[in-house]
Amino acid sequence: MELSRLASLPLVVLDSRSASRALLDHAAAEANVAYHKAFEVGLADAAQALAASGQGVAIVSDEPRFGLVAVPVHAGGAPLTLPVFAIWRRDHYAADHLARLAAELTSYCSRRFPTRPSGQAAHRGCSARYEGETCPLDFFESSR
Repeated sequence: MELSRLASLPLVVLDSRSASRALLDHAAAEANVAYHKAFEVGLADAAQALAASGQGVAIVSDEPRFGLVAVPVHAGGAPLTLPVFAIWRRDHYAADHLARLAAELTSYCSRRFPTRPSGQAAHRGCSARYEGETCPLDFFESSR
């Protein structure tokens, strides 16, 4: 769903400390879209519970719960996504295990969100590894 279409809906958003809220606010400002905040909550589960009870449309990046269906949010035709990072020191005692975990996370995101961009890059300025994937920002609306 295009971000501009969300302007007429009562939204259940996460508080300003969350990355998904920062992404929503940034995209809305860039697109000059004002949205109606019906509820502001601290947890994605709470946002989805409110949406499931018909109190609004939850904007979160979590997997759907409570019988909700995820619908990707787009701005200018492109999906809004959040990067997912796994970062650790190269000399960490569990570096090999962490690398496998990051590879599994990358594989999961690639399977779960096959149309999302993915990639790897070196993180400059520190001795850390970076493995990145993106997960979508979705809205959840009750089907009731």
